[in-house]
Amino acid sequence: MRNHLASAAAVSVVLVLAACSGPGQTDGAATPSAATSATESSTASGPEPHSTVQTCAGYYDGGEYSVDHRVTTWGPQVDALDEAGAVEATVVRDRLSSLLLYAGDDTAPALEELRAPFQDALTDGAGDPGQVEEAAAAFRALCEDAGYELAG
Repeated sequence: MRNHLASAAAVSVVLVLAACSGPGQTDGAATPSAATSATESSTASGPEPHSTVQTCAGYYDGGEYSVDHRVTTWGPQVDALDEAGAVEATVVRDRLSSLLLYAGDDTAPALEELRAPFQDALTDGAGDPGQVEEAAAAFRALCEDAGYELAG
């Protein structure tokens, strides 16, 4: 009896898999390679970059939770961070890294300049607050030149 149940289960699985494969697929070997090549081509090209205005919105929008607010709050302290400051510097660095994933060629260098002092503070123990201030001013000018309207 168990042999019959096992055989029936195996046949059922084969039939379900065959039904799921669809009418245009003749064998399962062709499907994974097609899916793999499609994945590789989309991964190789990377995500579509955002416009300068979109990147600026990602930086400035959010009020007290915006990347800008965190940069202006923690930037002056990157030369001597305590434990809480190190956590905040990590958040700032990671948020800037997230923006960099989608940044275009025009905004990526400015974001890199903003991220560098926070990275230095985390790896070397001290970043340069002056570099944060200069990089933030340069990024602001870039955004204004691109037509992004800053609030306030």
